[in-house]
Amino acid sequence: MRRVKDTKKILMIGNCYTSIVHFRRELIQELVSSGYDVWMAFPNHSHGEQENGEESSKELGCKFVELYIDRRSTRISKEIALLRRIFQLLREIRPDCTLLFTIKPNIYGGVASIFLRVPFIVNITGLGSGINDSLRGKLLLRSYISICNRANRVFFQNTHDMELFRKRGLSNPKTDLLPGSGVNLSRYSFADYPCGDNTVFLYDARIMREKGIDEYLYVASMYKDRSDIQFYVCGDCEDDYSSILSELVENKTIKYFGRVSDVRPLIKECNCIVIPSFYNEGVSNCLLEAASCGRPIVTTDHAGCREVVDDGVTGFLVKPADKENLKRIIEKFIDMPAKERKEMGKQAREKMEREFSREIVVNMYMKAIKEII
Repeated sequence: MRRVKDTKKILMIGNCYTSIVHFRRELIQELVSSGYDVWMAFPNHSHGEQENGEESSKELGCKFVELYIDRRSTRISKEIALLRRIFQLLREIRPDCTLLFTIKPNIYGGVASIFLRVPFIVNITGLGSGINDSLRGKLLLRSYISICNRANRVFFQNTHDMELFRKRGLSNPKTDLLPGSGVNLSRYSFADYPCGDNTVFLYDARIMREKGIDEYLYVASMYKDRSDIQFYVCGDCEDDYSSILSELVENKTIKYFGRVSDVRPLIKECNCIVIPSFYNEGVSNCLLEAASCGRPIVTTDHAGCREVVDDGVTGFLVKPADKENLKRIIEKFIDMPAKERKEMGKQAREKMEREFSREIVVNMYMKAIKEII
């Protein structure tokens, strides 16, 4: 084990278990093995379910502190309480560097780090729905950019977000473009393409309008009488869609698997992943995981999605929020010979190996941290 002289503390803050433990596991492991004292802070509950922050921290050799974050809250009292709690964490832990992920940790963690003179790295994992053309959205973006200009390093996940920030006033020269969160090529290993006459599509994302669920369900309804074509859905469900999904399951339009802790068996069973998202994300991890397993991708020509696909080679790009365009592409895929589908999946895996390995992300973080502290 390589030891860091005068052991340095790293504090990682995210808005959920997945944002830290699932997508940054390899980074945590590398930091710990390099001798850093690693702390992670995030909510230990998600959608009413208990997460295993304590257990994961022991497994990874780091420390866990629960931090309650209401991702959708705009109540001033809640936001002030969160900011004060982050200040408290930094004073108690006294990190040598904070690694921040997602909007609220980036902004509030950035404010606390600036005031307490703690070096910090921001990761723009997407802009979500909060940053928009409304007055509130514009003010939020201005605050975000102000924090980024004081950061020791700013990581973006797609060129759209980087260009937007620069256009709106980002002047920090210490910016880099990451290949999203990267994908663990070993965990999401290449899987043989399914044989047989059936075609199975999989939507693997949160069940929400901006992720393109309406367009996907529209296309699924066109094929409900085709027993050889199936449409799977998995992911956390927004309340607005509970009754809709129940009805579609009952009339056999779709199969709904709910929230899935390990999606790999479903990916390997399907022929194609379809996520017609127009949500403002960094790079879709669901798409990276499916492509790494060797599955063709159908997604939108939208920031955070288009980066994953070479159109016509590893999958297909469709217009955002265009159900008829999605329907035509699904028809095109169904008519493709098995050999072409298989080759498309093979090309998808090779693209992940070339451009999106999580090892790339870990190396970029380790280099930045060593330069900072």
